[in-house]
Amino acid sequence: AQTVPNARSLPYQNELRQDLSKQFIAANTQVQVLSAKLKALETARQSLATQTGRLPVISRQYENLQRELKIATEQLSKFRQKREELTINAARQEVPWELTALPAVKKVSSSSVVGDLALGAIAGLLLGVGAALLVETKNDVIYSLKGLREELNLPILGMIPNRSKETEPIDPESESKQMGDGKFLEEKGVISSLHKGNRRKDRYRFSPFIESFRALNSQLRLLNPDAPIRSLVVSSAIPHEGKTTVAIQLAQAAAAMGQRVLLVNADLRKPSLHNIVDRHDREVLDGLTDVIAGATKLMDTVQLLPGEQNLYVLLAGSVALDPTSILSSKKMQELIQNCAHNFDLVIYDTVPLSFADSLLLIPQTDGLLMVTRLGKVDRTALRNALRTLEVSKVTVLGTVVNMVDEPGIAANYGQNSTKRKVRS
Repeated sequence: AQTVPNARSLPYQNELRQDLSKQFIAANTQVQVLSAKLKALETARQSLATQTGRLPVISRQYENLQRELKIATEQLSKFRQKREELTINAARQEVPWELTALPAVKKVSSSSVVGDLALGAIAGLLLGVGAALLVETKNDVIYSLKGLREELNLPILGMIPNRSKETEPIDPESESKQMGDGKFLEEKGVISSLHKGNRRKDRYRFSPFIESFRALNSQLRLLNPDAPIRSLVVSSAIPHEGKTTVAIQLAQAAAAMGQRVLLVNADLRKPSLHNIVDRHDREVLDGLTDVIAGATKLMDTVQLLPGEQNLYVLLAGSVALDPTSILSSKKMQELIQNCAHNFDLVIYDTVPLSFADSLLLIPQTDGLLMVTRLGKVDRTALRNALRTLEVSKVTVLGTVVNMVDEPGIAANYGQNSTKRKVRS
């Protein structure tokens, strides 16, 4: 029997046919595109296969060219070597010079020899002077008083002679302990050795080294007779200029002239005065930092030096982690006032002026005594120190020149009288 299509299902069948037709057309189009790509890939494969087949031929050609290049390089090296050999042989066979006439030998007279020697001596002297001037110009270190005066705008209060120039030492035991390097003498008994003079008063009295400090103390006392100096700071532009030695010897000279003197080791960074006192087998002695901390009192801490009647010393004390804060504290100001009340003269040995410690102490005293060592300090460091002092507007009493080779009149005055017997 023949099936009669349902009228309701016909629209759905038509839509299905249309979708199938669209899918067929799209599939047919994709097949055509893929076929075209396949043809292009096949063409590229054939081209690559052709080029791959030519690789053996190209490789053989490259090897032949390399072989020819090697042969040509070897031949060029041989030709160059042969050329050098021929050049050397030609130079050996060729005569470089020939004698055209006999040389005329001039007869040397005795007068010309003397003239040549004189000219040579003058030329050598001029060259030596020129070299010395050149070295002095290029060297920044100051070696002479003239060069120092050109840089300084301060009064020179004292000139300390080179102790190694003394013909007779102060004491046999201290003959090798000289001030030559400008450093503090780090051996016990530096000051007391000067007071073994009961046996050798004659030599002590006329030592240029000791007389220079007596003169320095007199200059300080005459700066202002109406208002005597009660305290001062001793410092220098750079280390090792002899500031500690100057402080010790100045204190000893002032004490010997009747003043009650206190020498304070205010160098809390590298203290050295502990070497001149009796340690009593103790590692650390009480000093300035201990007084500031309240662990001890000032008059219980100061020590009278052996062999002295008027010279006391206050050591640095325990190690200070921050010296600047200690020296700028209110307790330090009170300590300075207390020292000035109990002593006629207080000398503070401090660090070089490149640190702030010295600049903190100077305004609390009567001024700065600046030590300058010839042959050690350089112009740059000295100018920087002077500029710092000028900016800080502190009082500078003057300068002491250390290691002077010309000690002056005091070195020879009364020298013959040292041979006389001194009454005890």
